Amino acid sequence: MEKIAYRALNGVLVQFWRYYQETCIDMNLDIVEGYAGRRRLQVGESEVGEAWTDGAQYITLRRDLIESVYQGLDAVIRVLLILLHEACHDAASVGTHDHNLEFYERYHAVSLHPEFKVARLAATVLNSITMLARDENRKLHKKTMESASFTEATVEADAPLKLVA
Repeated sequence: MEKIAYRALNGVLVQFWRYYQETCIDMNLDIVEGYAGRRRLQVGESEVGEAWTDGAQYITLRRDLIESVYQGLDAVIRVLLILLHEACHDAASVGTHDHNLEFYERYHAVSLHPEFKVARLAATVLNSITMLARDENRKLHKKTMESASFTEATVEADAPLKLVA
C-alpha cells in the first residue's frame, strides 16, 4: 500500500510546486535558485525526523508518514503541510532543525496565501489513492473512502461550504 500512497503524493507534486512558486512570486519571496522550487520526493527512515531535505534537490518523507494518508483528509493535509515546511527550507535540514526569519516568512506567507490550495491538493491525493487502489484491486479503510467522497463533493466545486439548518 505504501506504493499507492507514494504515487498519489508524487502525483500532486507538479501542482504543489506550481502553487508554491506562484505564491512566492506573488508575495515577492525568494525561490531558491537553480531548481525553481522543485524537489523530488523520496521515502526514508529516521528515528528523529518525519521529513528532511537537502534544501535543493530532494525532500524525504518517512515511510510511516507517507502511509498515514490512508487515515483520511486530516492526515493528508498534515503530510502536505510537512511537505510545504520542507519546501520552505533553503538549506539542508538533515541533522539540524534550524529556522531563520526567511523560513518563517516564507512558510507563513505560502501556507496562508489563497493560491496555495491545500484542500484541493488533499482532494487530489485522496482521489488518486482510491483510483490506484481500485486499479490494483486493493481495499481501502472506510475513513479513506469517506474522506475521498467528501473532498470530491466539496472541493471540486471550489465553493464555500453551506450550513444546513
